[in-house]
Amino acid sequence: MNSESRSFTIVAIAFLALALSTCANSLERDGWSESNRLHAKYPCDVFSFNFCFRRPYGVVVSLESGPDFDIFRVINAEGNPAFSMYVGTTPERESEQATRLLSVRRGMIDLTVSTAKIPSGRDELDVRVYYETGLKLHIFGASNEVDKGLLIDVMQSFRHCRKEGFTSVACEAELLFDEEIIGAMRDR
Repeated sequence: MNSESRSFTIVAIAFLALALSTCANSLERDGWSESNRLHAKYPCDVFSFNFCFRRPYGVVVSLESGPDFDIFRVINAEGNPAFSMYVGTTPERESEQATRLLSVRRGMIDLTVSTAKIPSGRDELDVRVYYETGLKLHIFGASNEVDKGLLIDVMQSFRHCRKEGFTSVACEAELLFDEEIIGAMRDR
C-alpha cells in the first residue's frame, strides 16, 4: 500500500469514528440506553405466531411442540433452566397457594402476575396472558434473582404478533408489557 492510500485510509477511519461517536452521544442525550438502541434496530429474534421477543445475551431458547401447544424453554448463560413459556389453550391451573400481584387488561389481552411456591420452598414468577382468541401464554419459573432478571429482560421486548398469509408473521412496534406489569414482576 502506498503512502497516499494509507493516508486516505487513516482519514476515512478517523472520520467514521467521529461520526459514530457523535451519533452515539446524540442517542445517549435523548435518553436511549445501549439496550434500547439494540432493541430499536432488532426488536425480536424469537418468534411465535402470537408474539415475539429478544433473547438476552448468552441465553438459549429451545422450542418443543406438541399437537396443540408449544413450550419455549429459556436456558441461562450457565446452561441451567431459567423459565418456560407455554403457548396453547390448556395451561396448568393456577396454584391455590399462588399470590396474585397484578391483574390487568391491556387491549386484547388479560394478564395476571403471581408468585407460586415450588417444592424447594422458593417462590417462582407465574405470568398468564389470556388472548381474546382463547389462546393462553403461561410463563413460569424464574425462582432466583438472576433468572427473574432474565425474565424481565425478555418481557421488556415482548411484542404482539399475528399470522399473515400462510407462513408470515407481522409484529407490532408497541411493546406488550408496560412499566406497571414489569414493575409487578420486579418488585415481587
